[in-house]
Amino acid sequence: MNLNKYILPLVAAACVAGTAVAHDYQAESLFIDHPWARAMPPTATTGAAYFRIDNNGETGDRLLGIETPAAESAEMHEHVDAEGLMKMQKAADLTIDAGESLALEPGGYHIMLINLQQPLVDGEKFPMTLRFEQAGTVEVEVAVHKEAPVKKDKPTEPVHDHAR
Repeated sequence: MNLNKYILPLVAAACVAGTAVAHDYQAESLFIDHPWARAMPPTATTGAAYFRIDNNGETGDRLLGIETPAAESAEMHEHVDAEGLMKMQKAADLTIDAGESLALEPGGYHIMLINLQQPLVDGEKFPMTLRFEQAGTVEVEVAVHKEAPVKKDKPTEPVHDHAR
């Protein structure tokens, strides 16, 4: 039996599957780690997107805006504790200081997707444009998951270069 005819396709499939799961983006000194959104019921009109931004540069940057065809509008929001009650409020922009990271995650900063144009279905992806003050425009794909993906440590080297 020739094992090569069985092993090679399995190895190739594993490599393709690995690249499909992890998706990170590099823009100037910013590293954007795995944009994702939680799957929502088909009747949901809102959703949220999350990711981490690492600023590996010597100057700060700001996330100024977001656009996506998946929703009528996309806004930066944060959860805040207001006298013991958690509430959500819109943020004008998000600052990522030099050498620091900003986590957009459930219960904290996030991208609110308002008036979804399509259901957020587990396993699907949708495009999103991030507009930074210094790094410019960055196109990312947001992966939809049933559950939050496992957090990764901050990488030491960028994975992809998707700048402007």
